[in-house]
Amino acid sequence: MQVCSLLLLFSLAVLAGNYGCNAEIRPAMTDGRLTGQGTDDEVELMSRSKRQSGRSRDRNRVPRPRRPRRTTIAPTTTTTTTSAPTTAPATTPAETTQAPETTQAPETTRAPVTTQAPETTQAPETTQAPVTTQAPETTQAPETTQAPVTTQAPEITNAPEVTEAQTTSVSVEDRDDDSCGSQIYRSASGYCNNVLNPEWGATYQAFQRLLSPEYNVINNDGELVHAPRRYSEVDGAELPNVRLISREIHDPDDRPAGRTIMTMQWGQFLDHDITATPLNPSNKTCCSQDLVLNDAQHSDVIVNGPCFPITIPEGDNHFVDVETRCMENKRSYQTTVNDVPEQINMLSAFVDGSQIYGTSEEEMASLRSDAKGKGRLLDNDNNLPENTNGKCVISSGREGLDYCLLAGDFRVNVYPGLGALHTVFMRMHNVLADGLSEEHPDWDDETVFQEARRINIAILQKISYSDWLNAIVGEDAMEEYGLSSGNYQYDDSFDPSLYNVFSTAAFRFGHSMVTDGLVVNNIFYESIELFNNPHLVLHSLDSVVDGLVMDVSQRVDRWYSTGMTNHMFETSSFTGFDIVSLNLQRGRDHGIAPYYKWRALCDPDEGELDSLLDIGNGGRRFSRVYRNIKDVDLYSGALEESTVTRGMVGKTYACLIGLQFEAIKYGDRFWYENPTSPHPFSEDQIREVERQNLATVLCQTTELSSIQRNAFSQESDNNPLIDCDSVRTINYGLF
Repeated sequence: MQVCSLLLLFSLAVLAGNYGCNAEIRPAMTDGRLTGQGTDDEVELMSRSKRQSGRSRDRNRVPRPRRPRRTTIAPTTTTTTTSAPTTAPATTPAETTQAPETTQAPETTRAPVTTQAPETTQAPETTQAPVTTQAPETTQAPETTQAPVTTQAPEITNAPEVTEAQTTSVSVEDRDDDSCGSQIYRSASGYCNNVLNPEWGATYQAFQRLLSPEYNVINNDGELVHAPRRYSEVDGAELPNVRLISREIHDPDDRPAGRTIMTMQWGQFLDHDITATPLNPSNKTCCSQDLVLNDAQHSDVIVNGPCFPITIPEGDNHFVDVETRCMENKRSYQTTVNDVPEQINMLSAFVDGSQIYGTSEEEMASLRSDAKGKGRLLDNDNNLPENTNGKCVISSGREGLDYCLLAGDFRVNVYPGLGALHTVFMRMHNVLADGLSEEHPDWDDETVFQEARRINIAILQKISYSDWLNAIVGEDAMEEYGLSSGNYQYDDSFDPSLYNVFSTAAFRFGHSMVTDGLVVNNIFYESIELFNNPHLVLHSLDSVVDGLVMDVSQRVDRWYSTGMTNHMFETSSFTGFDIVSLNLQRGRDHGIAPYYKWRALCDPDEGELDSLLDIGNGGRRFSRVYRNIKDVDLYSGALEESTVTRGMVGKTYACLIGLQFEAIKYGDRFWYENPTSPHPFSEDQIREVERQNLATVLCQTTELSSIQRNAFSQESDNNPLIDCDSVRTINYGLF
């Protein structure tokens, strides 16, 4: 069963997500392979023309690398020699000890994810060979026929299966290249947003790279295997166990932030709009007693198999028994980009409300209803409708009263705060549809629906950038990357497709913000009571929202709640899961370069760190598990940085998040501020959208009597309560 790392949202996760949580989804794919898109490799950085020149540099200012240039680059040749583990068990193919002498990166075009050779208008680009490391001898556990030992989460994510048709392209109904320029509303899949490159930012696209992937490349009987990053580039020693890192560096501590839990929750909600990474579709059980007792790596790792489980060292403070000292984990599903493995994003990269409306025309149609008026979304007495095929926790005695929720994203049941926001924006769509229908009685159902969707998405974009993102990356990054509202100009050279590092590491920062519980109806519920249980969303939504906006989140730092590191998805029959271990393991699976390289990319003038003690106040903690500063994983290292001015993350994450949201914004032809959009908002309409914030939306969609003006900050003299009865609704006469 899968665990959605995102789950927890960032929960922003979306932060990794939580933000970033990989949507650990199991694609039901055939043995055919996706043909990947081209990739942006080692950043040929190009600054935006609007950047100011000659500005003095503040040490605390967020640096800005340039984005990858879409021009022809001379191909490079990279020689890589990699020693693989010297022996393999008899049950696996034998490895050779040397990689091919040369790996030449071919000159290639950025092709869409498709099995056919598509036409393209893009200049060719080059992908460098992945960085490889020297692998020492290691113990490989043979596959075993004995009963497996596993720490495995119950199947609760209800991940959709990926069909063969989806692996070859975006939805068929969206693929009408000839009509790309004539669409006035955005497609559900994101296809055709960019007229010249219709698949940029669309569903089922390969991730882009800012730095080349660092896989452990092994020559296995003449076949190159791109194994996860597992060895030090300094001395070839095996990197520290991810659970050990979690236990020693990301220990629990109560460090409240000046922001509400809603800040974390919005991050997860936004994350589920833009990223979901499918897992290898194998049903194979990866954990076994041999792996635990021998402290070995699964044999799949050296043959590009699906398994990459997390073994837990002896002496763990929570997972103490042999039966619990292995966490099930599959590698992410891989396509290929220039003969190098690359992972994919199942969702469109745009902030387009796909978590509300779905990612295909078929799915969007299934969520619509005209039973109560024109252009509305399906609801069940103002709650989300039932997912009759869903997997969630229904408390004993609540059968027939509670049910699994249905929304545009399958992860809706993961946490009450997430389900609450899904409900709020379903309701907001219907509020908009009713208002527009009353104002324009001559409009048909389709027009009312698309216009309400268009306004709802614009409100999502405004809240995400102007209100939420500003609190995360700080004012400097907002200015540096052009993330504030105003002076918008669409740029069709921006490919908004997500960067692998953003989805796999940077946008998972929000997991650090998750608290140990939530107060609902004046009762404190521990997180383990809340996961995947829709009861509070269905019966106490207003109190859930009140808890999100009244209570404070944790800071973004290396400290994590035990609910995240020990008790995720815990049930009476399941010991729990560790989100930090999963995030680290996923980063190595994706070949994410170590922390020091991202720090140098984002701020080349900062200078190298000389030792682990220089990494921050937690340097001694890092030295307990890492041997060298160049071994530190990005996910952990960036969380140790001091926060940027008036933000919540450090400079490296502010840089990586800023780069991604810049591309999403300026690469969106349907962005709400774009005057050249196929169906642009007028200046008066834009002002009406920008009057909305999360507080006004909550007042229009819940029974709350009051709420602070900025729902992401605590109530104060500078952030007073507003009376919901005084909130002015949208002036539908302008639309």
